[in-house]
Amino acid sequence: MREALVTRAALALLVTVGLVACGSDLERTEPSSAVAGAGGSGAAGGGGQASSSTAVATSGAGGVGGAPLPELPLGIYPVDGYDTALPDGDLAPFGDVLGDVPVIGLGESIHTSGGFYGLKGRLIRYLIEKKGYRVFAIENPRSDTYVVGDYVATCEGGSELALQSLFGVWASVDMLELMEWMCMWNQSHAADPVQFVGFDAQQPWKDIDELEAFLGAADPVAAPALLAGLGTCNGVSSVDAVDYYNNEYSNPFPYEDYAACLNGLLALDQHLSDNETAITAQVGPGALELGRIASLSLSSWQTEIYYFNTDLAASYEVRDLAMAEIFLRTRALSFPDKKVVLWAHNYHLTQAHTGVFTPGIGSALTMGTAVKESLGDDYAAIALIGYDVGINWPGVGNGSQGLAPAGSVEALLHGLGRPALYVDLQEVFLSNFLDLGVPYDMGHPTNEVVRPEQQYRGAFFLDVSPGMDAVFW
Repeated sequence: MREALVTRAALALLVTVGLVACGSDLERTEPSSAVAGAGGSGAAGGGGQASSSTAVATSGAGGVGGAPLPELPLGIYPVDGYDTALPDGDLAPFGDVLGDVPVIGLGESIHTSGGFYGLKGRLIRYLIEKKGYRVFAIENPRSDTYVVGDYVATCEGGSELALQSLFGVWASVDMLELMEWMCMWNQSHAADPVQFVGFDAQQPWKDIDELEAFLGAADPVAAPALLAGLGTCNGVSSVDAVDYYNNEYSNPFPYEDYAACLNGLLALDQHLSDNETAITAQVGPGALELGRIASLSLSSWQTEIYYFNTDLAASYEVRDLAMAEIFLRTRALSFPDKKVVLWAHNYHLTQAHTGVFTPGIGSALTMGTAVKESLGDDYAAIALIGYDVGINWPGVGNGSQGLAPAGSVEALLHGLGRPALYVDLQEVFLSNFLDLGVPYDMGHPTNEVVRPEQQYRGAFFLDVSPGMDAVFW
């Protein structure tokens, strides 16, 4: 199975360069338990790449030959590095401006880059300790993430076992250490804990289980007919992700089955609306909302998988809009008044993706676009970008992915001679370092042409980000 999954991931990368970045297809094919040991030498650390939990990029005092570095333009601030042991004083320009925004998205230009993961771990600790953020939400199937949420809440079950519930692209030493840090935080802050949740919708085998349990409790008389209407849905006959990708993924999904499934889901949603009062009395409003979220999740998967090979824009958009709605509804249900950090790819977090043209998918709506429309200034996206970005991703790549192109945001920041920077994308234009309203290449190695200030509130830059220190391969 491992070889089959890696081959399909590599083919997807070759077919549509750049789409690997947000990983809609690649993530779902590589649960960490399925790809452990796949590709490379199989040794811990992904073929000898630097551990992102220990590597440090220092701010430095001099340039080539010891010459002093030029003064940084207005709106650009030095960052000491991505080692989580560093003190957090250098993060003040970020925290002083954005520390009160209720929902902050922390992105990355590509998955499995260890510098990004170390820096995000640093930022998340800072936001929890100093700025009062209490929810960590990740681009991962929502039900699988319950396992990590339970571990973070109790420290029970073992961190590596919990890590297996995340996409393989997240299974790094940095993520493991962040989970362990959160569980220890919760042990000493029992009255003010941190929650760990997921918001992705790529889990039809879990959605159908949840719907069966919900309907059996909420309306056992109507349940058999409603569930029968979902019998043609893709993924509902699989036990789990491993079973699905081994046995069902490559099967045809004809339009007749797709249409019948969507009709069944519409009938289910209509039944829940028509009988809302009785169902609420039977199981409570929270259970009803979770049932509706499971229906939404299952529905979005059908369109994502149906169109993946024929209309990538439709496939990507339905997933992103589902992630946005799952996040917003979960927030309203479970943590309406808590400050949240989102972890996802830069693409998913973009604030106005209708203003971007991405090769292969055009201006498809993204999760961040929908969240921004809903929350306004209560949402801010922060990009993580790099000049020389390495990855550790079996079937996709290992090591440096080359240097950012001339004229890109990353190349311009590289010219400042610092290993790590924070860019305030409202303030920086006052220095004329970047031109307001002008599109730039941004997001190496999977560049989009964006107006940076339109898509992100700020950006963290690493001159070099090595591949992640993997736990399972």
